[in-house]
Amino acid sequence: MFLAGGADEALIPAVSESSEGLRKASTARSVGRAEGKPLRVDLEGASELAVAVLPLVSRGEVLGVLEVVASPAAISSGWKGMKAIADQGGATLRALEEAASLRAQLGLSETLSRLAHSLVRARSSDKAVDEVAKFYFETFGAPAVAWAVKADLTRLNLLSRYGLSAAASDRIQAELRSIRRLSSGGSQAKTQLVDSVASWTSVDKATVIDARDAVIVVGDESPEIASTVRFIQPMLKDVLHRLGILAQADLRHERLDLGISWTAH
Repeated sequence: MFLAGGADEALIPAVSESSEGLRKASTARSVGRAEGKPLRVDLEGASELAVAVLPLVSRGEVLGVLEVVASPAAISSGWKGMKAIADQGGATLRALEEAASLRAQLGLSETLSRLAHSLVRARSSDKAVDEVAKFYFETFGAPAVAWAVKADLTRLNLLSRYGLSAAASDRIQAELRSIRRLSSGGSQAKTQLVDSVASWTSVDKATVIDARDAVIVVGDESPEIASTVRFIQPMLKDVLHRLGILAQADLRHERLDLGISWTAH
C-alpha cells in the first residue's frame, strides 16, 4: 500500500517487521534526509503499522526529519496535517540556528534565546510579530510599531506600539491604523512610513523590518539594530509563512496513537 500524496513524494514498497524491513525503513529515513522528500513505508505484520518520514526543510535545506509511526489508515488521513507540522518544524530549527549565530556575534544570549523560543512557540502570526516589536523595545529601548495582515490581505493593520508617548500613539492610531503592504507601495511607501514614525516618536532615524505579512518600524538605526535585523527579518518571515500554512491546513483527522522521534543534524 502506498500513499499518493503528490508527484514530489517518493513511494517505498511495503516491508515486513523483520530485520530486512527495519533496514529498508532506515533507508527511507536516509532518503528523506538526502532528497528532502516526504515518504512512507508500510510495515506489514501483526501490528499493521506504517512509518511516515517527513523532512524538516527551511529555505531549501533539510535540517532534520519528523518520523510518525501509526496505522496506514491513520497516516493517510493525517498526511496533510503532518506535512504542515513538518514545515513548522523546519522553521523552528532554522530560528534556533540563526538565534545561536546572532548570540555569538552580539553577545545577546538571554534575550535572543527568549525571542527565538517565543517565535517558535507562537500560536498565531499576531503573537510572533508582537514578540519581535517587544524585543526591540525591551532590549534596545527603541520605540517600535508593528502592523500585521488581517482579513484584507492587501493591507496591514496596526497591531503593537511600544515606547511611544501618548500623543505619538494617538497620532499613529489615527493616521496609520491600516497601511498598504510595502511591496505594493515601492520605496516611496517605505520612506513615507519611516519618516512619519520617526517624526512622531522624536527620533532621527528608523529601521524597517518587512516580513511581507507584517511590518515593524524600530525608532533606531544603530549598527547593533541593523545586525539583528539581518537575522530576525528572514526568521520572522519564515515563521509567519509556516504559521500561515498551519492555519490553512486541514488538521481534521482520526485520533492518532503516534510515536514521534525528531532527528536533527
